[in-house]
Amino acid sequence: MKSTLRAVVPGLSFATVVLLSSPGTASAQDVTLTLSAATPMTVDYTDGVQVAQDAVPIGQLPDPGNVQAAIAGSGFARVGWYRFVHRGYVEQFLEANANAGAQGVAACGPFEVLYELNAASPRSVDLQIQRYDSISAGQPWSTLSIDVDDDGTIDYVLGAGMAFTLAGLQVDVGPRVLRVIMGSTAIGPGQAAVGLMVRVVPDNDLVVLPEALGCPFPGTMFPPEPVFVDQGFDLEFTPGLLVVGAAVAPTVWTPASVLPFASTCLLLPSPDIVLWVPSGFLHVPIPAALRPLELHVQAVCPGPTGFTTTDAFVIHAQ
Repeated sequence: MKSTLRAVVPGLSFATVVLLSSPGTASAQDVTLTLSAATPMTVDYTDGVQVAQDAVPIGQLPDPGNVQAAIAGSGFARVGWYRFVHRGYVEQFLEANANAGAQGVAACGPFEVLYELNAASPRSVDLQIQRYDSISAGQPWSTLSIDVDDDGTIDYVLGAGMAFTLAGLQVDVGPRVLRVIMGSTAIGPGQAAVGLMVRVVPDNDLVVLPEALGCPFPGTMFPPEPVFVDQGFDLEFTPGLLVVGAAVAPTVWTPASVLPFASTCLLLPSPDIVLWVPSGFLHVPIPAALRPLELHVQAVCPGPTGFTTTDAFVIHAQ
């Protein structure tokens, strides 16, 4: 369903704000992140007598997937990966887990993989990268390093728990590539596991800030979430009235004299746009023609004996 509303926005005379209330329009489908093996992805395990081995050949990896070498009752070496696509981000997780019993030795790699980032049209994104570890005392630290743009130069050697963001990365239909070198070894008894999370989030030139608390025991409004579609953001809240304002015009009112838990509530935005949203979900595009723009949002939700307000947020669109 699409609702087109004409609202007076200070400094912009008349502006048309198109609010798309279909959850299907808000997805990460125009940004993709895929994983492929640049070298064979090997796993080996031995208990001192028997040997187990396996490998994934060079090429694109299925999603999700794993490869494992194990000896029952002793230990294993396993590499696993999965991808998760959300309206506001795409993430790819990779883990090498070496787990050795007494007298055992487990080894994952080292191997190299390629993270390939594509977009349906030119856009800016932020790349959030974080290392995770699970390691027993006395085990060697796992290997994890990153070559940004696969140009042959190691840009980051990730230590334990290291996290950072590559901000304002420009992507297009041609892939941006990260080459990752990973490996873990455990000498029994013990474990050495390392994980890498790569998350792609939109860089929409939006700043979202909390602005006011709602009633005691209010409905819920989650912080507005920037999404890939339309350079805009998604709103998710307890079904009710959505109030969108271009300014702040605080209104304090008594929603119902019989409310046992609140005597007054604060409605913060000026009521420039008021929508009944029974789904509790709304996608709001912010096209270039409306920027710069400041929007204040808050929901008014029906309660057992009256209406209450949620927390309020302000969105600054540059």
